[in-house]
Amino acid sequence: MQVEIVDLSSIMGVANNLCYGIARTNQMADRKAQSYRSEQALYVYFHLPAGTSPEQREQTRLTLKRRYLPMAPDVFLVDKIEDVPDGAPFIMGTRGASPQLRQEVKKRMEVVLDTTCPYVTSQEAAARKLLDEGYQLVFCGLPEYHGLPRLAGIAKLAGKQVFVAHRPEDVAKLAFKRSTRVGVILQTTWHMSLAKEVIAELVSRYREVKVMDTSCVDSLGRVPAARQLAEQSDVVIVVDVGNVARYLEEEIEELGRRSDGAPSARVYRIEGKHHLKPEWFAGSEKVSIIGGINVHSQVLEEVAGRIREYAPPPQPAR
Repeated sequence: MQVEIVDLSSIMGVANNLCYGIARTNQMADRKAQSYRSEQALYVYFHLPAGTSPEQREQTRLTLKRRYLPMAPDVFLVDKIEDVPDGAPFIMGTRGASPQLRQEVKKRMEVVLDTTCPYVTSQEAAARKLLDEGYQLVFCGLPEYHGLPRLAGIAKLAGKQVFVAHRPEDVAKLAFKRSTRVGVILQTTWHMSLAKEVIAELVSRYREVKVMDTSCVDSLGRVPAARQLAEQSDVVIVVDVGNVARYLEEEIEELGRRSDGAPSARVYRIEGKHHLKPEWFAGSEKVSIIGGINVHSQVLEEVAGRIREYAPPPQPAR
C-alpha cells in the first residue's frame, strides 16, 4: 500500500501574496515564542464550535501547545474568557473574538500576542462595511460555525443581527421583504459551489444582493488538491483539528464523483491516528492524507505511520 502525505505548500503556492498575511502571523508568533518567557501558565483563546468532541479539543490543545510551550510552563486552551484568571498571560487565537469579548480581554489580562487570522479580520471588515451601508447581513455557511458569535457581536453594535443560510432551501426561511437590501458574507472555510447556489437563490428573491467574498484562500487552495486526490486514490484521509475541515470532506465527496455517481475514493475525516480503523484500507493500493488548517505536520506523519502499520510493504522475494 502506498501512503502519501499531500504537500500543500507546493500545490497552493504558499509564498504568494494572498497567503502573505498568514505567513506573517505565524512568523510573528514564532518570534514571540523565542523571546517571551513567563513563570505563569499561558492561556490561548481558540473558540471551538458546539459539538466539538473531547478528542478534537485535546488535539487542538496539543497543536497550540507545540507552538507556545517555549513561552510558559504550561499552555491552556480556553473558549470562555471567564475561565482565564485576571492578569494572566493571554494569546488571542487565530479565530479572533467579538468586539465585546476583546474589550473584556483588554481590561483583565496581559495580552501577549494577537494571532487573529487575516482572513478573519477581513471577514469582520466586510461585515462592518455591509452593516454601515444599511444591508441586512446574511451569513453563508454552517449554523454551528465557530465565528458566528463574533459576527453576531459586530452586528449587535449596529443594532442588527446575523441570519444564516446554510443551503439554498434556507433562503425561503428568511422573513425579508423583496425590497430588503441583502449583504452576504461567506464562511472563511466553505464550499464555493454551495455558496453559489445560496447566492443564486438570494438573487432570485431579493432586488439587491451584495456579496463580499470572505473565503480563505488557504482553504480554497485545498479544493483542487482534494479533487486530484479523489481521482487518484483509493482512500483519502482528511485530518481535521478544531472541526474546521468538514467542507473539505464534502468537497472531496462531491468533486470526486464519477459519471455513474459513485465516489472515486473513500473519504474519512479524523482528528488523529487513534480514529483510524484497519477495515477502511482493505484492498487499497493508494492512500492519501490531507490536513485542514492548523494541522501540524507531525500529526500527519503520525497518521501515515499508523496506516503503514496496517499494511506493511511486501518483503522482497528470496
